Amino acid sequence: MASLSLGILNARREPLDDTADVDVTLVRTNELKRRVRGLDASKRLLIRGLDAGDTYIVRVFPMRHRPVGVFAM
Repeated sequence: MASLSLGILNARREPLDDTADVDVTLVRTNELKRRVRGLDASKRLLIRGLDAGDTYIVRVFPMRHRPVGVFAM
């Protein structure tokens, strides 16, 4: 099993002082693997139980900021 360490940053690459919702979806099956609501976005989130080699979509929805998307492998 693989894990993902997620840090949410602002445009200045500083930890985001906000609350956020995070969804992690497996691309191959469109299965929602993890959903976190009301996360303190200034802290790192560790997501465990992911399969190594699979591609995931990570969506972050901050409450007071505009979301930005990035694709990375």
